[in-house]
Amino acid sequence: MITAMAGKKNIAKAREWLAWIDEELRERDRSREWLANKGGFDSSKFSHIEAGRQGIGYEVATKAASALGIPPAISLERAGLQKGRHDNDRRSFELQEFFTQASDKTRDAIYAAAKALFEIDKRE
Repeated sequence: MITAMAGKKNIAKAREWLAWIDEELRERDRSREWLANKGGFDSSKFSHIEAGRQGIGYEVATKAASALGIPPAISLERAGLQKGRHDNDRRSFELQEFFTQASDKTRDAIYAAAKALFEIDKRE
């Protein structure tokens, strides 16, 4: 019974990850086939995950993230394969997601502002 419950939890987490990946693909106007080709894995993985026949796995989660330009740690956390460093602080996760989607110019501005704020905190 415990194994069945754990299996259902893993299947649900895998489907949540796949929904997140689909959203990332929609934002980029890309397909699952594109992602599989770019990531270097078989596109049938997606249908196996969707059907609950297969989990995500570290390799697919990291390759998909890399192909999308997303830090692998975010994909692994979304897949339930790795806990974030700030499990109780969703702001860190959201900020990391925003940062990966920002332009280089915006990233530079965010970095400069964060660095200045950190220096102020150190003095207080």
